[in-house]
Amino acid sequence: NCGNVCTKVGATTPACSAGSCGSTACTGTFRTCKAGPVDGCETDTAVAVNNCGTCGKVCGAVTNGTPGCAASNCGIGSCNNGFDNCDGNVANGCETNLNTSIAHCSGCGKACPAYTNASAKCTTGICSMGACNAGFADCNMNATDGCEINTNTDVKNCGGCNMPCGAGKSCFGGKCSSCGDGVLQAGEERDPPPGPFTSAVVDANTCRFHFEAVQQLYCNGGCSWAGGSSCDQADADIFCKLRTGNPASVATSFTIV
Repeated sequence: NCGNVCTKVGATTPACSAGSCGSTACTGTFRTCKAGPVDGCETDTAVAVNNCGTCGKVCGAVTNGTPGCAASNCGIGSCNNGFDNCDGNVANGCETNLNTSIAHCSGCGKACPAYTNASAKCTTGICSMGACNAGFADCNMNATDGCEINTNTDVKNCGGCNMPCGAGKSCFGGKCSSCGDGVLQAGEERDPPPGPFTSAVVDANTCRFHFEAVQQLYCNGGCSWAGGSSCDQADADIFCKLRTGNPASVATSFTIV
């Protein structure tokens, strides 16, 4: 009939066929994905998760998140609370736990600071200092300088915080020692010098040996050794054992000066 104009329905192109109004092709990214007659090209395949890019293409599940469809491509719609896609990889979803990740604590790229002689940790999205490295302790309870005390060598905190050694004693391996008093004790025979003709002056920090110096050493076959006046045969024997790595080694001869 004259004046009967076919109207556009949804994203369709209106058409007239055999005296009746209808629709032809959908426009843009819209498609008619429902079964049955054209009902207005109801689906925008550019953003529809269950019809992404084309009818029937369902976007797969996303780890720690929900799927999304953008520009006709499947991706991540949103991440669950406390998670994010920090590596930008759609395949592994929202891989990062923002509550525990040291590199992404509370947000992508928000790394926890490094702590001296200690590890960092992220708890509920808040950075803090973790455990101290072996042999160190946070004796002043101040995270800004980390675990500042070496409990293997600190005479005021030997083996742990507030564990001082007595007067005249040193701290070696976390134990108080009288290294340097002229008596070789268990634990003092450590850190031998690198070879013959080596001077090893008593060092209160490393406790090379309890005597003053070692100038020369040959074990099991002409041990010539000059040391402090407090040294004796037993000291020389222990020196030879340490230098050779042989627990049966002894000093066959030595000289005390």
